[in-house]
Amino acid sequence: MSLAAVMTSPQFLGALLLYALTVLLCERVASRLAPHMAQHGLTDWLLEHVYVPLSRAACIVLFVAAAYPLLFGTVQAPWLFEVLGDGERRVSTLLNLAFIASLLLPLIPVLGDRLALVLPLQAIATSALLLHWTAASAGAHVSLWPGSDVVLVLLVLVALGEPLARATARFWAMVRAEREEPWIAETALLMLQVPVILTYTLHVGAPLAGPAAMH
Repeated sequence: MSLAAVMTSPQFLGALLLYALTVLLCERVASRLAPHMAQHGLTDWLLEHVYVPLSRAACIVLFVAAAYPLLFGTVQAPWLFEVLGDGERRVSTLLNLAFIASLLLPLIPVLGDRLALVLPLQAIATSALLLHWTAASAGAHVSLWPGSDVVLVLLVLVALGEPLARATARFWAMVRAEREEPWIAETALLMLQVPVILTYTLHVGAPLAGPAAMH
């Protein structure tokens, strides 16, 4: 399936709407809780390093699951419940991978605590694991490396993410005549992971559309 076909599909649009609502809800709740939890060192640390990363991981996993299998450019793939049920605790594994990635990636000196770099890697890792399981269930062979040309496109999208998110936050503040809120930029940055995910999954998932993906 083409990018246009995927993005205009009712299933994908529904998954996108669900993702937008959950991201908006999680980021807004976190921003409301932050001032209260900041009064206590432990709760402030838990919010920043556990609750917020976990909620973001859950949002990404939810989107990837809701957009399956269109995310990989096909409708000819095993049922999601079949893929996730073929083994022990695969749903929790997906969530744990996204969560652990959000905790460990910032420890890499090059990445630091830059959300614009951590989120794309987190989203790609989650998508890659689901693709691996799907390919195994479908009897298809896939490569998780999308190719150097696609990686270049991904790098461009990642580079654009942070300035676009900041511009969104500034525009929101200007329209509402309010001060700039960090949670608006973070919400926008999470939404900007959708093009990154699609660019990756549509390329690496292409073999699933072949005869081997029939199930």
